[in-house]
Amino acid sequence: MDLLMAQYNNGHMTLQQIKTLLGEKDEHLWEDIFVGQPKPKFIQDSNGLWYNEKLEYEINRRKSFTDSRRRNLEKTPSPPAPHMGSHMGGLMENENENVIKDELKEKEESEKKEEPKIKIDYKFIAGIYHSSCPKMNKVVAINDLRKGFMNGRVGEYGMETVVKVFRLAGESSYLCGQNEKAWKADFEWILRPTNFLKILEGKYTGGTMGTGYKTYTYNEMLVLLDRSGGDKRLWSHYEQIPGVNGKPLFVHQDDVDKFNIQIKRKQKL
Repeated sequence: MDLLMAQYNNGHMTLQQIKTLLGEKDEHLWEDIFVGQPKPKFIQDSNGLWYNEKLEYEINRRKSFTDSRRRNLEKTPSPPAPHMGSHMGGLMENENENVIKDELKEKEESEKKEEPKIKIDYKFIAGIYHSSCPKMNKVVAINDLRKGFMNGRVGEYGMETVVKVFRLAGESSYLCGQNEKAWKADFEWILRPTNFLKILEGKYTGGTMGTGYKTYTYNEMLVLLDRSGGDKRLWSHYEQIPGVNGKPLFVHQDDVDKFNIQIKRKQKL
């Protein structure tokens, strides 16, 4: 979907642009699915740029239709023949007026269809990211690639879900740098299709993925307490550690050493 949207907005693409859109995790899809099949979804033009042939046909068909309507509107109606008289002349004028009105209406309808159904405020989305993910890198510029990601995610899931995913990302200790490499997610990474879905499904929520242990928020600890039948001795098996946005996290005592090792590694960097 992102590749097709990028082609629709920006035209044919280089291989580097395509790989940037797909991201490192989905880069293999290019060879496996898009060009490695008997009927490839993308082909190269004479300049070595890649494009989807069906989408190219649809773009050209729409352009031809719009150009045709425009040329018809630019034509001046021919005056009636002298021998037809004023009565026939009036009928012809009315007929010409009706034709022009129909063409104007058809042109307006075609332009409405070509307009995007959702008008996206890109600066607003960037602002939501900044307020939800204060520990991540700021968005300095909004380029065509980032607009494509925003169009894709809002089109697929809606604005409410995009806001929710930014909030979940900002609350994730792993995505905010609490991992073995002190790596942080950023605006583009969150909006990539695969990453966006993982965040939405909760795969980064309340934990530090890939560090060898699982952390829990206070509310998640209450759920664990409830499942244990309200046995308050549960708290003695967990230790509180620094959390995100001032909210504490908890880790099982068996994993405390692993957490401390990670902190020491971060301090050395």
